[in-house]
Amino acid sequence: MHTSTDRAQLIAECANTTTLQELAAIAIREAQKFPGGCHIVCGPISTGGQGSPEANVRVLEKTIAACVTTMHPIFDQSPYEQQLAHFHNQWVAEDPEERAGSYCEGILSHFYLPLLQSKAIVRTWFIPGWESSYGASWERRMSIEFGIPYADIDASWFKRFVLDELQ
Repeated sequence: MHTSTDRAQLIAECANTTTLQELAAIAIREAQKFPGGCHIVCGPISTGGQGSPEANVRVLEKTIAACVTTMHPIFDQSPYEQQLAHFHNQWVAEDPEERAGSYCEGILSHFYLPLLQSKAIVRTWFIPGWESSYGASWERRMSIEFGIPYADIDASWFKRFVLDELQ
């Protein structure tokens, strides 16, 4: 999300999407509002991290908020998380026995891949513990493949500005 965007309006627009591709188009439009590109925070959501998607989203949101005040222009992907969860749940519901507990690859291939390929993302930052996440590990591989510079968020900074603040 760009600072000129109304968050509530963006969330409502996301909620009206019927495909991951539509959701990605909104995210790309938002990321392209940053002159010279933007940075994105990558970390666990559905796997790894704090052990639950809800806790991981809180960590992601807090990390993004801390980065916005201390770093480069940060694209805030948290307004998309509710609709991504909706698409994930819809995907699981199509074949619950087979898909329960599985990773919804469509989120990566139809949302994050086009966003990373858009060239609007000029750096990726990885939350400590990103290695425990299937999706964040994939984002790291894509950063390397597309030549997007990446860095790990300093663990002591993360503890001070994110974890300690969440307690």
